[in-house]
Amino acid sequence: MKKITYTLFLILFGFHSYAANITIIESQSYTSGHDMDLKWQTIASSMGHTASVLPQTTLDNNGFFGSTDLLIVSSGVISLSAARVSTILLFSAKWQTRLSSK
Repeated sequence: MKKITYTLFLILFGFHSYAANITIIESQSYTSGHDMDLKWQTIASSMGHTASVLPQTTLDNNGFFGSTDLLIVSSGVISLSAARVSTILLFSAKWQTRLSSK
């Protein structure tokens, strides 16, 4: 029981000790009723993170990589071109590389 309590403490403490830069890809231009981007932003900001809702065109290049710790595509129904999917995969690969080198 001590190990579980200690582990949970470390997880919770870890989340509150680091302010991440979160990029949220908007979804309201696809359907105005899809407001998950604003909900993600509200939750992330309330946790002390810096969250920015950016247009879908943000995924057209990797210019946001240097200033983004976490990428959220807020809707699962928006159409993404192959190039935009590739950018998302490159971002994911960047973090996998960073984490495996630690």
